[in-house]
Amino acid sequence: MSPIAKVIGSAEVLAPLSYFKTPGKGSTEQTEDDEVFVVDQTSKPVQPVSIEESTGSGAPKGLEETYLNASVGPNPADSGNNTDNPKNEEPLISIVDEGACIATEALKHLPRSSLLYDKHLYSRVLCDKYGSCATGGHMVRFHSRTMMMKSYCIRTTCDERIMFVNSLRYKRKFLVESSSPGLEFTAFAARFETVFEESILGAAHFIGL
Repeated sequence: MSPIAKVIGSAEVLAPLSYFKTPGKGSTEQTEDDEVFVVDQTSKPVQPVSIEESTGSGAPKGLEETYLNASVGPNPADSGNNTDNPKNEEPLISIVDEGACIATEALKHLPRSSLLYDKHLYSRVLCDKYGSCATGGHMVRFHSRTMMMKSYCIRTTCDERIMFVNSLRYKRKFLVESSSPGLEFTAFAARFETVFEESILGAAHFIGL
């Protein structure tokens, strides 16, 4: 058998049942011994597919929602279990740069009624080599001269730290001793840490306010 006959023979075996031999339109008649096959060349019209518009990432609406739902896992807050904080640790404490002024180490001997805030706050402070710490604008008295803490640090050596602080409730001529020789804390503070404020508050403390 020739190669062409083998191909034709295999085609007869693989032909689907819809191509069953039936003479008619579209058939090709060959010799009397050959079988006649009818090939249906008509095709069904393709139905148009409508895709809903999406205002998101440009993908079809259904696909976009499926992708987003698959990408985002369950919200721990919905189940009541926070997987990012398994130990239920306290949230980070905010750092305030104004209001509270003196490190709590210098205030621990005072009653709570003498403090301005019910709870201590974290703030950036300046500390000298003796461990006396206050915010840069807090007014201190150093060897009978009133000045801001940052002015005191110009005369001495200080470094910046972050620690718990609080403020004093105002009392006339109120001073709190520090751990540094000749340094005392007043109840005043220069809000904007300007030289003008330093002069006014220094004069107010000098006259006994």
